Amino acid sequence: MPVGIWRDRPKPSAMSVDSVEKMSKDKSRDKKEKRDKKEKKEKKSRKEKEEKVKNDDVVDSEEPAPFFVDTEGAAGEAGSEINGQINEPGEEETKVKKSRGRREKQKKEKSDKSKSVDEDGDQIMGEGAGHEQSVFFGIVDRTELEYFKSAESTLAANAFANNDERMGFIAGVLDEARGKELKLVTNQICSKLVERLILLADNRQLLAIFKAFSGHFLNLSKHKYSSHCVETIMVRSAALVEKEMLAANPADLYKENTEEAEQGADKETTSSYKTNDGDLVTMESLIIRMVDELKPEFKSLTSHDYASHVLRLLLLVLSGSKLPSTTTKSALRSKKSKIARKMISISDNDEFETAYQVPSSFKEKLQETLAAITEDIDSVSGARELAIHKVSSPVIQLIIKLENSLSSSSKKKQRKKNNAASSITKLIFQLDPTSEKESTEEAFVEYLLSDPIGLYFFEAVIADSLPTSTVNRLYVQYIQHRLDKLIKRDSVANFIFPALLKKLPPVQSKEIIDCAVPVLDILINSNNLLIVKAVLSSASSHGYKVKDLATVIKNKYSCTNSSEFLEKLLKLEGSTLGNTRDQDWPTAEERHRALFVESLIAFSPEFLKDISEGFIDLPEEKLIQVTKHSIFSHVLQSCLLPEVDIIVRRRLLNNLTTNVVDLACNAYASHIVDAMWKYTFKLKHFRERIADQLVNDATTVKNSIYGKLVWKNWELEKYVRRRFEWWSLVKQQEDALAESLGQSRSAVESKQRRPEPKQQPPFKRGPPGRTPYGPPRHKQKPYDRPSTA
Repeated sequence: MPVGIWRDRPKPSAMSVDSVEKMSKDKSRDKKEKRDKKEKKEKKSRKEKEEKVKNDDVVDSEEPAPFFVDTEGAAGEAGSEINGQINEPGEEETKVKKSRGRREKQKKEKSDKSKSVDEDGDQIMGEGAGHEQSVFFGIVDRTELEYFKSAESTLAANAFANNDERMGFIAGVLDEARGKELKLVTNQICSKLVERLILLADNRQLLAIFKAFSGHFLNLSKHKYSSHCVETIMVRSAALVEKEMLAANPADLYKENTEEAEQGADKETTSSYKTNDGDLVTMESLIIRMVDELKPEFKSLTSHDYASHVLRLLLLVLSGSKLPSTTTKSALRSKKSKIARKMISISDNDEFETAYQVPSSFKEKLQETLAAITEDIDSVSGARELAIHKVSSPVIQLIIKLENSLSSSSKKKQRKKNNAASSITKLIFQLDPTSEKESTEEAFVEYLLSDPIGLYFFEAVIADSLPTSTVNRLYVQYIQHRLDKLIKRDSVANFIFPALLKKLPPVQSKEIIDCAVPVLDILINSNNLLIVKAVLSSASSHGYKVKDLATVIKNKYSCTNSSEFLEKLLKLEGSTLGNTRDQDWPTAEERHRALFVESLIAFSPEFLKDISEGFIDLPEEKLIQVTKHSIFSHVLQSCLLPEVDIIVRRRLLNNLTTNVVDLACNAYASHIVDAMWKYTFKLKHFRERIADQLVNDATTVKNSIYGKLVWKNWELEKYVRRRFEWWSLVKQQEDALAESLGQSRSAVESKQRRPEPKQQPPFKRGPPGRTPYGPPRHKQKPYDRPSTA
C-alpha cells in the first residue's frame, strides 16, 4: 500500500478523549434530527389524509342521499348541523341537511341492524329495499357451545361399545337440546351436530325434531347452515312415511322401547305426539303442513341460493322419485356442492339413493305445488328467465321432468285436463308439434345454444323431459338447416347433439351422422370426443355407415404397429401413466380419450382385436402400469371379453399372469384379475395358473382389502378345500357363457380337440410272417414260427 495514503488517515492513538466524546455527541444529535424529521413527515401525511377524507365526505354529501337519510328538512330556527359545524338561523337558509360520507353510512347501517329487534326477541336482518328478511333465533352460549361441540366430536369418532350406548348418548344430547333446536341449527358448528342427530335418531326422535322445525321451515330453508339439516330430515322423513304406509298400526313406530319410558313418564313428550283431538301426529301430516307453509313463497324459493335445494328435494319426495346422495353429482347436488359435502365427515345412511312409496295425498300436493309455481310465474318471459338463471335452472329442469312424467302416467281423461291447463313446459316451449316457427322462441333457442347455463338446461330437457314430438319440431325448425355450422361448435357438439341422437327418430339421426362423417377428423383433433362417441353408438345401433366411420378412424390413426395405434389413441406418451405422486391425478382429456377408446371397442370387433393386440405389443412394464392406472385400466378391462379369439387371449394372458398377486392387491388392477375369470373361458391351464399363484401367496392376498375381494370372486376357498366343487362350478359357468355366446359346448370342444386318425381299412389276412398292414412291429418269437413238419 502507498505510504502517502496511510499518512492521510488519522491514527487512532493520536485521538484524544475529548475528540471521541465530541464525535459521539454529534452522532446522537444527527439521530435525533432524523427522528424529528421523520415524525414531522408522518404528522404532515396524517393531516393530508384527514383533509382528503373530509373533502371526500363533502363531495359524497352533495350526491343524492340514500333512502334512509332525511334530506327534505331545511335548516330551522335553532340552526342545523352540517359536517360538524352549527349554522345560525338566518345563515344559508337554502341549505338542506347533508349526510356524512361512506364511513358514516356504513356505521348507520350497522347500528340499524343491531337495533332492529322485534317484540319476540328475534332480530330482523336487512330491512332495506331489495333485501330479504331472515329471523335470528338467538346465540348459543359459550358453555352450551363447548358441550355441543364435544358431543359432535364424540358422535364423529363413534367410539361406542354398542348401539345401545350410542342411542343412550343421543337421547341425552336431544334432551339437552330440547327447546334450543332452532338456535342450534342456525349455528355453524352446532348445525353439524343436529345433522348427525337427524341421521342417527330413531323414529320417535325424528318426529320430535321435525315438529320442532314446523312453522319455521321457510326461514330455515333460506339459511346457509340450517338448509342442509332440512334436506337431511326430509330424506329420513320420506323413508318414515313409507314405513307408516306399510305398518298395520303406525302408532307402533313411535313407541319407546326402554323400560324407564314404559314406567314413567314424561307426559309433555307423550302428548306432543298427538293432536288436540287425540289422534297420532304422523310424518305424512307434518310434510303436508310443511308444503302449505312454503306454498306462498314458491317463486322466491326457486332462485334462492340455499332454499332452491330444499325445494328440489321436496319435489322429489312428493313425487316418490329416487332421492340422490349428498356426495354425488345429481339433480340435487352440483359438482361444487358435492366437493364441499365431502370436506365434512358426515356420511349418508342407507336411506339415501332410494325411491320410496308415497301416499295419494303426496301426489295431490305435488300437482298443487306445480300449479302454484306456474301460477306465480304466469308469463313466457318470466319462465324463460328462470330457465337460464344460474340457481333456478335446475329447479325448472326438475319441474319440466315431473310435469312430463305426470302427463305420461295419467289416463286419457286426465290428459285432456292436463293439456288444457297451463304448465312451465308450455310457457317455455310450444308443445304442439304442428305449431309454426316463432321469432321469440327462435331467439330463445339461439340463446340456449350460446349460453353455458342454457346449454345444460337444453341438454337436460331434451334427454329427460320433453316429448319426442316437441324435440323433433325444435330440431327441424331451428337446428336442421344449420347442422354444418353447429356441429363444429364445441359446446353444442358435446352437449346438444348426443342428446338429440338419443331422442330423435332414425331419419333425423342419420342426417346428423351424414353431417358428422366428413368432419370426424376435425372433431377428433378438437377433442370433441363426446359427439364422436355418440355418433359411433348411434351408427352402431342403426347399422348405418359403420364401415365409413371405421375407415375414417383407421386413416386418422394409421400405423404399422398395433402398439403405436394404441398409444396414439390414448396418447400414452406424456400422460400420467407411471406417475406415482399423489398430485398427478388423471386429466379430463385422459378420461375422454379412454371413453372414446371404449366406444371404439363396442363399435366394431375389428377395433377390439386391434386394441387387444396393442396391449399385447406393449412392453411388460408399461402394461403393468396400465393395469394400475385409474383411467386406462378401464380400457384394458373392456378388452377382456370371452368372445375374443382364443389365440389373442392366450397371448395377452401370458403377459398379464407374470405376477397376479401384485395385481390382485391393487385398487385398480384387482378389477383386471376379476375380469380374467371370464376371459379364461375354455383356457383351463391359465385359469389354474392364476388360482395357484393366488393360493400360494394366500397371506398377502388375504391381508389386502382388494385381495380379499379377488379371493372371494374366484371362489378360492373351494379351490383349496374342495377342488372338485370348484371345477364343477367352472364347468357350469362356462356352459352358461357358451350358451349366451351362441356356442354349444360340444362345438367349442370339437374346435380344440385333436383331429381323429383316419379310419383303417378292413382287416386283410396276408402271407405268413406279415401283418395285414405291413411287416410285424415286433420280432417273431420261436412259437410264432410256422411248423416245418
